[in-house]
Amino acid sequence: MKKISKVCNLIFGICLEIVFCNLLFAIPAFAGNNLTFTCDDSNCTKSSNLPLFSEQNIYPSYTVSQATTIINNRSTNCNLNFKLKNQLTEDILSSVLTVSSVGDSTVWYSGVLSNLFDNQNHTLGSIASNSSKIINWTANFSQDAGNEYQNISNLFDIDFNFTCDDSPSTPPTTNITHDAPSCNDPTPNFSPQNFSAISNQNSVTLNWTKPVGNFTYYLIAFGDNINADKYGNPNIGSPDTTSYTVNGLSSDIPYYFKIRTGNGCAPGPFSGVVSVTPRGQVLANPIIPSGFQPGVLGNETTTPNTSETPSILGQENTNNNYFWYLIYTLIFLILILICFLLYQHFIY
Repeated sequence: MKKISKVCNLIFGICLEIVFCNLLFAIPAFAGNNLTFTCDDSNCTKSSNLPLFSEQNIYPSYTVSQATTIINNRSTNCNLNFKLKNQLTEDILSSVLTVSSVGDSTVWYSGVLSNLFDNQNHTLGSIASNSSKIINWTANFSQDAGNEYQNISNLFDIDFNFTCDDSPSTPPTTNITHDAPSCNDPTPNFSPQNFSAISNQNSVTLNWTKPVGNFTYYLIAFGDNINADKYGNPNIGSPDTTSYTVNGLSSDIPYYFKIRTGNGCAPGPFSGVVSVTPRGQVLANPIIPSGFQPGVLGNETTTPNTSETPSILGQENTNNNYFWYLIYTLIFLILILICFLLYQHFIY
């Protein structure tokens, strides 16, 4: 069996353009395109020349996702890699944009966009012969971004490339030994410290202390069970981020959260679990919070552990939420009455 590592015409680029025009009050105008790439023994074709992302008027916490489908019609197995190339000489927007690539619930990469302009290949896993793979790409604009990013644009290309086993004489029904996709990124052996949760109006704000060590992203997982493993979001912000607000939560559900660091394709250990119940309204049909995806926890599959109860840290008693709601309402009414009496006094 001969291993081919040349890319030849199996390289193709995607132009992703993100334009930032108005920070606070603009309505996002976007034109996303899910793209399909079909590859045979001699060539790869792209379903469209449109960009994967073309965003305008994005704002802090804005998140957009699109999918690329890779179809491998070859009779051999392939490993898929990607690398990014920045098309702008001056670019400060990429420092507050995070990009993640997720396939089969595995986070193959997540991190600040500027860190990806390293001219290095990053793995997206393997694709078996005569099969397909979907990679979901998510771009997120940091919740903490300020006005200095108004009217700033960003343009970059993604180059995919295959490394495949090339054995034309081997029948397709014969098992082909091939190299498994390797993750060469060092695995963090630490997790964020002092992880805590604060109950807000139909939202929860999570806080933590940045750990010491090399990593490219945080992943927050949460759910309505003590394993906190229903949804995950690897687009939390840069390694300097120490706070994140999860919106769109119902006030009648206790939620469980945990956090981990990751370095490229290598996730670290999770923190302890924290639990909190939001204040506010009971939502009949709460939606999945922006940026979170079902089962995206890293590169491992978690199974409920019935023999051990996870530790619950920073649990908050919210039984008196209704009491404080009545107090705030009473204060509001008293203030209205005072304003009315003052008005009557000055008029008459």
